[in-house]
Amino acid sequence: MTKTTEFLRCSGNPYHPLSNVHWANFDTSINDALLATTLSGEDEKRATVCARGAILPEMIDSPARILTPLKRVGKRGEGKWKSISF
Repeated sequence: MTKTTEFLRCSGNPYHPLSNVHWANFDTSINDALLATTLSGEDEKRATVCARGAILPEMIDSPARILTPLKRVGKRGEGKWKSISF
């Protein structure tokens, strides 16, 4: 199996009532739940995500994405940061 860093899809939780009108029962397998919310072609059956989840594909490759933890070294608002380890 080849590991890829390509972002394929972001989907809502098929078990949660706020992401889908027809949410899946908890005894439904994750594969069946996701298939039911994506392959139906009906808008009312698809699982939705919040605005933050919807923009995830753009955030992954963003040049403004922070890749290491940062510690502020200047006063608040100065924009001075230092990389620190995890």
